Amino acid sequence: MESATQPPFDVAIVGGGPAGLAAALVLGRMRRRVLLLDGDDPAHGVSDGVHGLFGHDGTPPLELRRIAREQLRPYESVIVRMVTVEEACVTPSGFSVFAGGTTSEAGVLLLATGLRYQLPRIEGVAEIWARGAYHCPYCHGWEVRDEPLAAYGAGATRLALLLTSLSDDVVLLTDGNSDLDPDDAEQLRQTGVVIRDDPVARLEAEGGKLARVVFADGSTDDRTGLFFVPSFTPSPLPAQLGCELDESGAVLSDEDGRTSVPGVFAAGDATTDKKKTVVLAAAAGSRAAYSINAGIAHGLLPVANRSEASA
Repeated sequence: MESATQPPFDVAIVGGGPAGLAAALVLGRMRRRVLLLDGDDPAHGVSDGVHGLFGHDGTPPLELRRIAREQLRPYESVIVRMVTVEEACVTPSGFSVFAGGTTSEAGVLLLATGLRYQLPRIEGVAEIWARGAYHCPYCHGWEVRDEPLAAYGAGATRLALLLTSLSDDVVLLTDGNSDLDPDDAEQLRQTGVVIRDDPVARLEAEGGKLARVVFADGSTDDRTGLFFVPSFTPSPLPAQLGCELDESGAVLSDEDGRTSVPGVFAAGDATTDKKKTVVLAAAAGSRAAYSINAGIAHGLLPVANRSEASA
């Protein structure tokens, strides 16, 4: 498909989740010309609600995004397109992004691409994802408080300890891995966490929610919530642009979101920040936007040609 070229933007934001939306709002209020591109397929879309975000506790993720996009409407310099970015590259004047058959130019690029969760390889886990199988006790722990809970994986010691404030019945499932650090094992026992090394065969549900863990030997353990430390599939765009990444593919950036590529910023779950929650992603997006706007104002970052943009 032949691409169409638009007037240049001050900032192109890739990703319309909490980080991208927060950044667009900050920059829109400063009258920066912003293009927000979002494929509309959020990783947390299956969740029943966003939690821990004051003023919106319990709001469904897709509804929260809709509200945020509506609140961008008064800022005429912000353009929102619900399309997936297929390619991004460095140009002599900044950056170009190709999405939905259109190539757009921008002086600054903010990557708020998020990431995709990789679920544990356990039979039945996909069917109860966000309905009994979770990755974040801060986001979903309250909903299963005082219920029997499990942390899954030999590397989930800290996760198991977090769960002890929510329930007196917590088990760490190592799934056949007995290489638990002795000090970790002792700390778990002191806090009342049971350690079970049996290989896990599958998870069983009732009414669409987790009911029990079934082990390879046929034994079972009734559990209402299972929490795990996920691995992630990152967006290919940071690598396309030459951004420095860590071993997991997350973008390395400073506290204001600057990456190793001049003019490219990153915020939210796409970065190496291990604490992946909506409120922290939104805060990171806002902080990156403050830095971007100051950089433009101080002549450290390029600004779109106003006459061309208004033509």
